[in-house]
Amino acid sequence: MDIQDHSRPRLVILTESGEVVGSFSLGSGVCRIGRSDQNEVVISDPSVSGTHAEIEAHEGHWVVRDAGSTNGTFVDGQRVTLAEVQAGQVFRLGNIQVGIELGSGPVAPGRVEVGASPAAPVRVAVAAPRLRVSAAVTVERPGNTAAGEERTAGSGQVPPAESAAAADSGAGPAPELVCQKCGGLFAKAETKRYLAGSRDVYGCTRCGGFCVPIAAYEQERARQSLTFGQLVQDAFRYPLRGDGRLLLVLAGIVFGVLNGGRDLIEYVVTQSRMMPPMFIVSYLILTVAVTGYFFACLQGIIQTSASGEETMPDWPEVSTFWDEIFMPFFRFTMVFLLALGPGVVLQRSGFVLPGFALMLLGFMALPMILLAVACAESLGALNPVTVFSSIARIPGQYLLTCGILLGLLFASGLFRFALELTGIPFVPAFIAGFVSLYVSCVSARILGCLYYVNRHEFNWF
Repeated sequence: MDIQDHSRPRLVILTESGEVVGSFSLGSGVCRIGRSDQNEVVISDPSVSGTHAEIEAHEGHWVVRDAGSTNGTFVDGQRVTLAEVQAGQVFRLGNIQVGIELGSGPVAPGRVEVGASPAAPVRVAVAAPRLRVSAAVTVERPGNTAAGEERTAGSGQVPPAESAAAADSGAGPAPELVCQKCGGLFAKAETKRYLAGSRDVYGCTRCGGFCVPIAAYEQERARQSLTFGQLVQDAFRYPLRGDGRLLLVLAGIVFGVLNGGRDLIEYVVTQSRMMPPMFIVSYLILTVAVTGYFFACLQGIIQTSASGEETMPDWPEVSTFWDEIFMPFFRFTMVFLLALGPGVVLQRSGFVLPGFALMLLGFMALPMILLAVACAESLGALNPVTVFSSIARIPGQYLLTCGILLGLLFASGLFRFALELTGIPFVPAFIAGFVSLYVSCVSARILGCLYYVNRHEFNWF
């Protein structure tokens, strides 16, 4: 249902590149946002929780309440549980930027505006935004285009000779933007500019669609044209790109200190005839902290890679031990128990061959299980039908993924063994920790890219 009353406040959804993928009228009641169908606005992005946040109008401003999300709600860069926002202000739900605006503006492609009725949720697929450009749309530019001249966005490129000729002849500024709806190429001066949160958004004067930079379109088009094999090759450079090196060093130090504390406790316990309860509790807490935070880091890499992002995310902030540490630890532990546990139990019960076969099956399905649980942030993704049907859709790519992950695991273990043969205390453990962290980041990147390339075949969200 389209509502043409643009005087009402609207919730604007933006991608990281500034693309507006939807705007929705806000009613006077509570508007819930999240991945679940029970929300008024459904955002199909892995970083958004099932019910992520609520927005409610209150005397000229709006109150945003975080609904216990995993990746948090951020206002002015600060993670919040309850905050006031004004019209024109941008805040963030997971990796998705949203804002509230007043007044009229161009209508987004596929725009649907709703009130507060949960019976008609709005779906916004932002996990992998595509800039839809018509392949053969002629854009007439009155006053700037000679008779018979055509400009199209069929290839998403502006011919350099044409741009240079236009600039030299005074025919008008070279095109900078492409309309997502009609495919027209425009200079910024030829579009309608308005403010969406803190961003300038450009509207097409011909069809009312939104315009995005041609370079951004080309970058997105090039990324979507990459094969899974090319993305796998790039995954080995991924942890070293941008701030990735610094993040690896900092994370290596943190994990090194945590593992060192755990090893110290193990040493004290083995040297003592008694096991004081304090040491046992400390050892368990450190084990949960190391494992939980480690899986939270890998989950962030998988989610951002599944969304098509090219740089490593920041390491997760720890605001509560339960949400950011224990729950990732619990999911990580249950994944291995449910995938490998039944086979181990059968073997221990005397059914060696069936147990081995079941354990091998669980081991082969483990990468897909990790991918599904990391993207959904729920053990509900352990549905065998979902896991094995997804594997059946991409058998070649999945076998390649399993082979690469096994090779990385073997290489990391071999490197650690070689370092231990040197006999140098402490240093080999830290070096091996950095290498293991690098290998884990590469592995998580590969899993995220596996989803990104096959997201339409999987159709999980």
